[in-house]
Amino acid sequence: MPQAFRSVFERLRSDDNYREILGSSAANLALRIVGIAVGYLFIFLISKIYGADVLGLYTLSVTVMMVFTVIGRMGMDLAMVKHIATALQLNKPGRIKEAFIKSLTLLIPVGVFLSLILFLASEIIADDLFQKPKLVPYLKVISIAVLPMMMRHFVSECYRGFKMIRSYAFSQNVGYFLLASLLLAILSLADRDILNPNIAFTGSLVILMFTGLTHLNSIVNRDEAPSSKDWKVSGLFSFAFPMMLTGSLLLISGWVITLILGIYVDEAQVGVYSVALKVATLSSFILLSINSIVAPRFAQLHASGDHEGLKRYAGQTAKVVFMSSMPVAIVIALLRDFILGIFGSEFADGSFVLLILLAGQFFNFFGGSVGHFLNMTGNQKVMRNIVIICAAVNLVF
Repeated sequence: MPQAFRSVFERLRSDDNYREILGSSAANLALRIVGIAVGYLFIFLISKIYGADVLGLYTLSVTVMMVFTVIGRMGMDLAMVKHIATALQLNKPGRIKEAFIKSLTLLIPVGVFLSLILFLASEIIADDLFQKPKLVPYLKVISIAVLPMMMRHFVSECYRGFKMIRSYAFSQNVGYFLLASLLLAILSLADRDILNPNIAFTGSLVILMFTGLTHLNSIVNRDEAPSSKDWKVSGLFSFAFPMMLTGSLLLISGWVITLILGIYVDEAQVGVYSVALKVATLSSFILLSINSIVAPRFAQLHASGDHEGLKRYAGQTAKVVFMSSMPVAIVIALLRDFILGIFGSEFADGSFVLLILLAGQFFNFFGGSVGHFLNMTGNQKVMRNIVIICAAVNLVF
């Protein structure tokens, strides 16, 4: 390890915040590595068994579905992190149960409605938007996953608010790809139907939705009765709305490239791009792991008025993220042809694309957990405005 890196680690090793960053994220990092592995296994199975064309159609259908889920979540999942962390800090557990129940009464009907809309509009989206009639059955199958995907995010963020990092990591990163890989392997042994990837993906999310909500409900119900005077559904939504815009634009800004590619290039090229993007995001997996623990900590420090502690904690997380992520990005850049070749010879065309995507990831992990910092410190509107500008620039380019 370079001397400069080693000296920074030595200075921070005795700091309580630093120990929390590494200690709390260690288990999450391990589970995230498992999640990355099974995620790549799922993509590998699709590419090897069904080819780049099916991978491209799967990617397009999932991307469309994710746009629907981002709209449907309305920022309520991210808002739950702050609601739970703040309620625990103020010792008001009744507010958690109330926010949980009222959020679900809003999210579930919206999810069912959006699922129906996607199912009915699948032919219009496939034929008129993408000019790909073969995409229709993929969209119909994946439309069932709208509500389960919304619930996956909601349950995961609740776990994060409670600082249940292992449960968060499994729900967010491991569970659905692990189940999807198992289901895909079973389905492929029985019949290599081209819709198997979408069926396996949807099935895994349905299972996780029921198990996750059941588990979380048992945790929430351990607390006192909800204090109905604290929250109204409209109040929860108004708090979450800026986060909805931020989250929606941030994710859609990333997905818009896939959507535009789906309009102008064939399915195989979409598949190649999706693999290159997935490999590039490997360089930021440590940032994503640390993000799992910092959001509730940011919220608690802000709620307690400890601005100096908040500043110190944010700076330390940024240092750890950068020093951990940069070596990973360099290794990926050097071995990019070999890594892409694992998925098949047809994916070698994504080598230069991978370099460009890695350059983008550099700026992602260079800044640290800036999005969570703004959202958890009452600056969600500032974050929203930043993302609006970035989304507009991305769309124009």
